Amino acid sequence: MFDVTRKIREVCLSHPNLIAVSDLEDHTYEKLLADVSKISAYLNIKKFKKILIALPQSYNAYLMVVSSLFAGSTHTPINVTSPVNKIRKIVDQLQPDVIICDKSNIDLFVSNFTTEIILSVDDVLDHINSNDMALIPAAFEANDIAYVLFTSGSTGNPKGVMISRQSLDNYVNFLPQLGFGFGERVSQQPNLGFDISMTDIFGALCYGGTLFPLSSDFDKLTPGHFIANKKITIWNSTPSSISLMIRGRQINNASFSTIKKIILIGEALYEEHLIPIFEANPNILVINSYGPTEATIAVTYLSLTSSNYTNYSNNSISIGSCIPGNELHLIGGKTKNEGEIVICGKQLSYGYINEAEKTKQQFKKFSMNSEVKFGYFTGDWAEIIDGNIYFRERIDFQAKIDGHRIELEEITAAIRKLGWDLVVAFVLENKLVAAIETIDGLQINKKKIREDLKIDLDNYAIPSMFIEIHKMPRNDNDKIDRKKLIDICRKKLNLT
Repeated sequence: MFDVTRKIREVCLSHPNLIAVSDLEDHTYEKLLADVSKISAYLNIKKFKKILIALPQSYNAYLMVVSSLFAGSTHTPINVTSPVNKIRKIVDQLQPDVIICDKSNIDLFVSNFTTEIILSVDDVLDHINSNDMALIPAAFEANDIAYVLFTSGSTGNPKGVMISRQSLDNYVNFLPQLGFGFGERVSQQPNLGFDISMTDIFGALCYGGTLFPLSSDFDKLTPGHFIANKKITIWNSTPSSISLMIRGRQINNASFSTIKKIILIGEALYEEHLIPIFEANPNILVINSYGPTEATIAVTYLSLTSSNYTNYSNNSISIGSCIPGNELHLIGGKTKNEGEIVICGKQLSYGYINEAEKTKQQFKKFSMNSEVKFGYFTGDWAEIIDGNIYFRERIDFQAKIDGHRIELEEITAAIRKLGWDLVVAFVLENKLVAAIETIDGLQINKKKIREDLKIDLDNYAIPSMFIEIHKMPRNDNDKIDRKKLIDICRKKLNLT
């Protein structure tokens, strides 16, 4: 049976001199195993079972993630740039046994929390006697909780999603199908509080790749330069990160010549994202993936090439088929070809830590073909067209105007066809609004847009207001922050 810790140990022993992580310096797999042995033994001796990791993207952060698994503990990485109040809420819900931070943010935790504080991973390693700290095999079961990651709920309060070791194992066991393997040079762009970072970490370390974190502000602002400089072969991010590279003119043959695979997840993917990628390097394979945190990172995938991607485009790009061990069902639609996405299978979360009622609301039984199943109700609406599944929108984002049910995704798709690729449609004060990110200072000709939209949209579906946005606000995970965007639009319309 596949096990993440056993797989990492095998790679460390068989390829000790291979570089596991390259940040400010190179760290070999031999060093990784030695350090993991010390840290995991220390965690066992101290009986630290819930570990909050407050470290920037770096070798030390990945070391703590892996060591926690070796120790049979539960880890919770957070985004170290999150607001203090959000971190406080996470600590209150998690009640960790220990907080692992570093010298740059130790004061934040000392002044706000009473939990035992460790100054840095380096200090732990420096004070451990290696002779006393040989790797102690931890006693753990497949259904033990591997990690708890916090996502923001509809109220803005973070919810801690509990993921078991067997769920993580099922996902990581599939990663070679996405291109992870020996010698791959893997980017690590998402912050550690975003679950797709686990794809990078375990995709590299379980299969003999090298992990390259985007640790500096310069790297994060110029990922195209980073990709070229580090000769990245696998890139994993949200489509919004591709949009930022497109706007910064960073997608070209020089920056994308070494990439073999691009994995995109977290948002709807459009042709507008793919065209410049394939123009820069037609040999790239793009993987479109779908999955909420509650189902262990990703449960579907679709392989896209420069010659086939248009076959899977219908407003957005299809989300593909299920990773083995998972099921995806559409519930509540007028026909069997549409409905809310409900996920079942091996990667299903145990629910939300210390949130029994919220867990019952989202994780529940349902009937499918006279069979009772248990699944996670995602709140995402999807449609099957010609056998392909397409994400449409959040159920919360569907709207009614003057009695007409309006699919906001249809509106944004129609506006994107006119050349404005970053568009968000929503209802404000019972009026249909489209916020459009301007390109290179170009102004929106609102009258022309309205006339052009009549080709694709009914009159009631044409926005009554178009608002120019210089730069769409984004959240910690590089997704467009709809709540903040709507607040900006309210101010522009003097509705606050």
